[in-house]
Amino acid sequence: MNSPMTRPTTRLLLAGAATLVLSITASACGSVTPDAAVVNGVHTSARDFEKLLTDLTDAGATTFVTANNTIAASAARPLLETVIVTEVIHGEFTKRGLTPDTNGADTLAPQLLSVDDAVFGKLPQATRDEWTRKTAEFLALRSSFQGAAPTEDEIAAFYEENKAQIGDATIEQVRDQIVEAIQGNDANAGLRGIVEQASITINPRYGRWDSASGVASLITPLTER
Repeated sequence: MNSPMTRPTTRLLLAGAATLVLSITASACGSVTPDAAVVNGVHTSARDFEKLLTDLTDAGATTFVTANNTIAASAARPLLETVIVTEVIHGEFTKRGLTPDTNGADTLAPQLLSVDDAVFGKLPQATRDEWTRKTAEFLALRSSFQGAAPTEDEIAAFYEENKAQIGDATIEQVRDQIVEAIQGNDANAGLRGIVEQASITINPRYGRWDSASGVASLITPLTER
C-alpha cells in the first residue's frame, strides 16, 4: 500500500491521466493569449508558467529537457496540471478558512513538483516558499475531506481484499496503514470532486482541460532552451 505522502499529488486527484509523448519547440516570446490557464476566475500567466519551467530546468530538473534542447511535453503537461489543481485547492482552502498543515509540507513539496530534494533546494527561495505553502494547503484540505475512522468490519474487509499486496503481515501489523488508506480514499474522492466542479480553461497553446484526465491534446509548441 502506498502512502499518500509518496505519490505525485496530481495523480491523487486526476486518476488515469496519461503522459504525452510529444516534444515542444518554438519561441519563448509568450502566447497570443497571456494566460496559461484560468481557474475559477484566477489567471495564471503563460509567462509565469514558463518561468517555472525554466527555473526547474536551471535547477537541474533534467526531465524537462529533451536531447534536442527543447522542453519535453511529457514533463510540462503534469506540471501544468499541478499548477491548476493547486489553484483549485487554494480557492477551496481559502473558502473553508482552514489552517495550513505544515507537518510534512517541506518534505512533500519537491514531490508536488516531481523533482528531488537537490533540485528543489536550488530553486529561488520565493518559489520554494510558494510551493511549500501550496503543499501545506493541500494537506490541510485533504485532511478535511477524510471520513470518520473505519469500523473493524471495514478494516477486515480491506485487509482481505488486499491480501495479495499485504503479503504475510497480520491485520494488526498493518492496521494503521489500512486506516490511512481507507480515509485517504475518502479524501481523494473529495479532492477530485472539487477539481471536477471547477471552472478551468487552458490556453490552446498548451492543450485543453478534461476534468477526468487533466491537460490533454497538447497541440502547439512551448519554449526552446
